[in-house]
Amino acid sequence: MNCQSAAVAQRTRTGRGLGFALVAGLLELASWVQAAEQVPGTETHATTLRHGDLVVLLRDNSRSPRVLSGIGGLWNIRDAKGFNAFASLEGGVNFEHIHSGYQDMANRSAPRRGPYRLYSLPDGRSASLVRRHEDDPWAMASTLTYSLRDAHAIDIDFSAVAHDRERFGKRGWAMFFFANYMNRVTAPGINFRGVRGPGAEESWIYAEASEAHADRGDGGTYRSMSGTDLTYEADHEIKDNLWSYAWPRFTRPFFYGRAHHNMVLIMMFDRAWSAEDEIRMSVFRAHRRRIRGLEDQLHPAWDFAYLIKNIAEGRSYGFKARLVWKKFVSPEDCLKEYESWASRAAAR
Repeated sequence: MNCQSAAVAQRTRTGRGLGFALVAGLLELASWVQAAEQVPGTETHATTLRHGDLVVLLRDNSRSPRVLSGIGGLWNIRDAKGFNAFASLEGGVNFEHIHSGYQDMANRSAPRRGPYRLYSLPDGRSASLVRRHEDDPWAMASTLTYSLRDAHAIDIDFSAVAHDRERFGKRGWAMFFFANYMNRVTAPGINFRGVRGPGAEESWIYAEASEAHADRGDGGTYRSMSGTDLTYEADHEIKDNLWSYAWPRFTRPFFYGRAHHNMVLIMMFDRAWSAEDEIRMSVFRAHRRRIRGLEDQLHPAWDFAYLIKNIAEGRSYGFKARLVWKKFVSPEDCLKEYESWASRAAAR
């Protein structure tokens, strides 16, 4: 018990200051609730961040699934002022699924159901989405913080804590799947540094996820050099998110894709693979389709997943990422963006 709590208890026992004790107790209870929910700032349903070249619209999931949480709009006001990087209402860096290796109703769209609260932070350049474990069918608490620090980049910090290890069964792995539903692009695939097969030299690889696979839906996933196949039940609800191509594999944890107005979206991550966790990169719906009234154009989903190999209860996990939205210069410029950020992130 802290000093304030002890003082309140003493006054209550002696019959003095009962009103003060009640008020203090209520204030202390409110502070406990706030700490439990990790409330970082002012709650809001939507907020707009502006810094450098970027304007970013962030939303909670109070209108999900009609309107998704995360980045609802991203504009570079210098390079493509009126062009939203993401498809109408579907959003970018939308936390879409939590998967286990077993059949479970919660495998589909769990983060889109139940409160995922949005808080504007005092610096005016950041906001956080906060999920209490009581509101999540996996009993998973999680936080996504978006920060604008550089002229054309959004820094993303994700953390998660499991409160019920048994929900993930004997296989023990947990996958956190994120979707970027792109607006009009010039090519449906992503580009990354990787190798095409065993013993091959590192090179630029363009990947459309077009190769066949028994569990393939409308896309596919690429893993790092050290990544391996996941095991999962044959009747899993979303198998197309779980399998990955044997080759090619990425050697550096970033990718870029080309959009209209000569824009480029670059996604980069602070890790590729470890014995504990890893990043995977996906291309889905890489074809012409109509999205909620948009003209029939190329609207792929450039997705990624964070995989924890053997999740432990009560332990904090997570990753850091950066999203760059600017004029395309060259593949080498995209690589330079990644290397510059990665070196600074490693030095922190």
